[in-house]
Amino acid sequence: MRVVPVINCSDEACLRARWKQSGEIGAQEVHLDISDGIFSPAVTACTPDLLRELLKENPNLQVEVHLMVQNPGSVVDSWIRAGAKKVIVHIEAVRDAQLPEDRIRALGAGLVLGIAMNTDIKELASCLQNHPVQAVHLLEVPIGPSGGVMNPGALDRIRFVRTISSGVTISVDGGITDETARRVKEAGADRVVSSSFIWNSASPKEAYELLLKIGS
Repeated sequence: MRVVPVINCSDEACLRARWKQSGEIGAQEVHLDISDGIFSPAVTACTPDLLRELLKENPNLQVEVHLMVQNPGSVVDSWIRAGAKKVIVHIEAVRDAQLPEDRIRALGAGLVLGIAMNTDIKELASCLQNHPVQAVHLLEVPIGPSGGVMNPGALDRIRFVRTISSGVTISVDGGITDETARRVKEAGADRVVSSSFIWNSASPKEAYELLLKIGS
């Protein structure tokens, strides 16, 4: 199971510090939360221009952007051109609009379908039938700032996705600790993203390495 640190920052200083720390702890990939204050109650600091700057400092980090925004189709171009290799688009944000899958792929990035914890997981199954993708992202805490407790139904949701698609990569986001990482791995997850457990620990490197050990 892969482990990816999350950067979820409301100010630029935090963003730059955690980007630097991600390299220092040995991460090869980072997960950038992008929140607009509309789809998500939080507002994050990262912009495409800032991402370009950060990638100049560490061009080896692979970046996925988690678009918790009202109209993802209007911003995917700018994030991919800034350097994002994967784009997470929430199915809730495109219910009344076209999923920008052709545009994302044309620009050379990967599309990941995201779903919020309060959305019926069967909606994801329906979406996968019409839009086959290689990866899905289960957000199992309320949309917003990091630090939430994992949804008690998360394991059942993981198992459901695994039964309907044995080949899709399942990423789990929210409330990831050493204990919950073990549980989601057993339920069938391929990947976890973690913020608070890593960054709020006394040693982010040790916390990250513990999750890696659990995932191995």
